Amino acid sequence: MVQEGDYLTTIAEEHGLGDEGVVLILLLNPYDEATGNGIDPATQIVYVGQTIWLPPPGMPYPTSTPWPTGIAPGTRIIYFVLPGDSLGGIASKCSSTIDAIVKANPDILVDGETTVLYQGWLLLVPVNIATKVPTSIPTATPISTATP
Repeated sequence: MVQEGDYLTTIAEEHGLGDEGVVLILLLNPYDEATGNGIDPATQIVYVGQTIWLPPPGMPYPTSTPWPTGIAPGTRIIYFVLPGDSLGGIASKCSSTIDAIVKANPDILVDGETTVLYQGWLLLVPVNIATKVPTSIPTATPISTATP
């Protein structure tokens, strides 16, 4: 139960949850906008008297959002923002574009591509709309040899 002066970071520290503690708490306490239950990942505010779930010791840290291969271009997936994620990085992972992600999330990404992302946010990402450009491999230049 949340006490006076508690913040997600202090709760994670007090319970030895490590650097991933806040993300794990957010995962276990999803925010329901309709009821106001859970923890809003945008604000990460908890209230005195609020009951929240804490991760058990050794709970695995989430990995990047997977999605099935071969899904139709433009299909929207829900992407869980992890520490270190950026719009460009998410777009690259999902074969999407920053512009498409911003357009799909106008209520969250209010400052467009300059919006600061917070761990725990859930973004709609239209996938498979950008073609990945392969890195070109340099070709060897033939060396001419003089014949005697």
